Amino acid sequence: MLLLAYMNTDTFIASLIEFQDKEGLNNQEFARKLHISDSYLSRIKHGLRKPGIKLYQCVAITYPDLKPLVDAEMYGKTNYKHTEIPVRKTLLTKFLEAFK
Repeated sequence: MLLLAYMNTDTFIASLIEFQDKEGLNNQEFARKLHISDSYLSRIKHGLRKPGIKLYQCVAITYPDLKPLVDAEMYGKTNYKHTEIPVRKTLLTKFLEAFK
């Protein structure tokens, strides 16, 4: 289970609202693009719900420009730059790499 303890959701939500305004989308259109319900988006924007991992994933996939913001929220690093997806290496993989 991934713990999202480092998040400053107020910053994320404010940035999401700002991005929605720049795109010129209403709540229904924006929620549809993010593959979430408009009621869920509304609850998040009004502080009644906290964003879940699904929302962060949908934002990162739908809007790659916001990926650094999502990464910073999830990993608690303000200067986080995404390079590649971390891969968990097994002992066998490490052994084979050592003898290439």
